[in-house]
Amino acid sequence: MNSSSLVDDAQHLLRVMRLHPQIVNASLSEFGEDECRIAAVFDVEMPFDVRARGVSATGVMAHEPIEIVIRAGYPWKSPTVYFRQDFPRDFPHLQPSLPEAPA
Repeated sequence: MNSSSLVDDAQHLLRVMRLHPQIVNASLSEFGEDECRIAAVFDVEMPFDVRARGVSATGVMAHEPIEIVIRAGYPWKSPTVYFRQDFPRDFPHLQPSLPEAPA
């Protein structure tokens, strides 16, 4: 796969993501021959009082930034999704990662 088709795939993913009602913002943040990175912000559903504070008791923010990395082989190779570096890591559905790395 050449870099232009990977960028085309990333732009297609962006178009699809932007249709989702909980995507606040999404853009192609980096692109190269072997990978493309998409920066996005999700509007996280939470109770009104928690939304007013902007962050839950568990540390989840009302608008949560993520990064999606697609690499050569996409869509047959799954993208990698990263949360912010200080995202709470005590949720059982998260894969372990180093404390200094994004979750």
